[in-house]
Amino acid sequence: MTRYLLFGALVICVGLACWDLGYRGARAYERMLTQRVENGLDVLGFRWAEIRADGLKLELHGHAPDVFAQELALESARATAPIARVVNYATATLAPPEQRDPVHIELHRDERGITLIGQTASRRMRDALNMTLARYDSSIKIQDLTGIQAADPPRSWGPELRVAAMAATALPNAFVVAEPGRVSVDAQTADEAERDALTQRLLDAAEGKVSVVLRLKTPSFVIAPFTFAAHKDIGGGIRLESCATRNADEQAAIRSRLGALSIELQSDACPVGLGGPSGNWVAAINAGLDALEKLPAGRLEIAYRAARLVGHSPTSPKVFDAVQAEFLASLPGLYVGDGQLRADDAATLHGISRSSYWMHLRADEAGLSITGQVPDETARLALTTYASALFGSARVTSQLARKGGPAPAGWESAVLKVSELLSELGRGEAQLAGHRLSLAAQIDDPVRAPQLHRGLQDGLTDFEIETRFQVDLPKIYREIELPAKRCSEELSKMMQARPLDFDTGSAVLTKDSQNVIDALATILGRCNGDTLEIGGHTDAQGSEDLNMRLSKARADAVRTALIERGVRMDELVARGYGETVPIADNKTDAGRARNRRIEFKPAE
Repeated sequence: MTRYLLFGALVICVGLACWDLGYRGARAYERMLTQRVENGLDVLGFRWAEIRADGLKLELHGHAPDVFAQELALESARATAPIARVVNYATATLAPPEQRDPVHIELHRDERGITLIGQTASRRMRDALNMTLARYDSSIKIQDLTGIQAADPPRSWGPELRVAAMAATALPNAFVVAEPGRVSVDAQTADEAERDALTQRLLDAAEGKVSVVLRLKTPSFVIAPFTFAAHKDIGGGIRLESCATRNADEQAAIRSRLGALSIELQSDACPVGLGGPSGNWVAAINAGLDALEKLPAGRLEIAYRAARLVGHSPTSPKVFDAVQAEFLASLPGLYVGDGQLRADDAATLHGISRSSYWMHLRADEAGLSITGQVPDETARLALTTYASALFGSARVTSQLARKGGPAPAGWESAVLKVSELLSELGRGEAQLAGHRLSLAAQIDDPVRAPQLHRGLQDGLTDFEIETRFQVDLPKIYREIELPAKRCSEELSKMMQARPLDFDTGSAVLTKDSQNVIDALATILGRCNGDTLEIGGHTDAQGSEDLNMRLSKARADAVRTALIERGVRMDELVARGYGETVPIADNKTDAGRARNRRIEFKPAE
């Protein structure tokens, strides 16, 4: 019996020893798990969190400052004790939802592919955009630089991605912006047919749920000569003869003014094209139309930057002088003007003394117009034949009347000499009255003025010679050919005086910058053909890679705009330098503004 009692006591002692050993081991393991989790929470600075262990069960207690901190503490506990089961008993202060900007996605398409910039609302949205782009054209390389910090879009969101992806994959160079309810596309199509077809496709894809803003340009053609001309008859109103415009805004403004004058316009009147002058073209046309309205009859012609007002009968000299003075004073800068009261119509000729007036000649791009009297048919035929030999028979208008009686001595030599000179100059007017000869013309070289005057004096000794030669010195200076270094200096001066501006964070030139591009194109027209580099620079805000891409995109945009204005593409190369070449301190707003720039220099 005693033996059984001793054996039982031994079993009990061994059991108690095992239980104690297991209890101590379990407690030690709980302390180890708790210590590991608490160390992880301490690294995060979560002093509010408390860990309680019950075997392999860990309880998170405490009050978190916000839901985000509560979730992060729970994730940290699970990561540092993966074998344990972590149960959340912590509470958290509910904070208002984070205010996020709406979805804004930019798609920059160029020869390298499509670069995505902006903010999506989630990884799912970002992946959906990439999948949509791949579905339209899987061969295009995509560089995704978007974030996922935007606010959730409306429930109707979806067609925006489809429209934006279709536009970006269909056009070789494009800037597309997708926002909730709106997609805008800036690009150039090959022709009007492609533009119309793409417009219809994008509108169909929008399904009436998305506002689609399209700024699709087609390559412009060159208009030469770039002119505006209008004629006014007595009691017949103003008639449009020719018209050209530099852009759609000018076209709308000029057509509106002509419509206000009750001028009938064809659907293709005042086409948009290249080759126009710099300066305020619309203001010059309005000044001319204002003057033409005040004349009983006349003609207005603006060829490039030379404006001419001609008064026809029955306009009196007093009325014409007043209108002409107002016309010349109202012309905008860079434009030059002149005027003349014509006396080549029958009504005016009838009122001029035949004893003093003999002949009038006018040369312009249309040819030669001759008005006056000749003593006989032989003289008329000889004069007309000589003029036709100089200008071509189709470009000679003769209104010569036979008049009996003596003509001024040497008149034939004078008329032939003046005709020859006008064919050489191309534009001018001459009047022969008695023994007085007056000549008015425009010449390119001021040195020729005294030479031409002396030539007339020496050849026409029987006449009193009066010449008025107009020289456009600013035009001569502007047309002097410039080497690459001098050309880049002139372009730099222009950029310092009138910097180019882009929409924030994009490569789209602002509307105000279009006039600067016009001025740059004018300067480039004087360059000698050496290749110039267009360098794009940014400030130091944003990532270095993004700034490099943005600077290159802006340089490309300037190059494209200049090529659209007639600059040869082989004379320009575009390079992006990002933030690598600052010229000012990036720590100040003023410094950053200076660093965001476009520079020109000879290409290396």
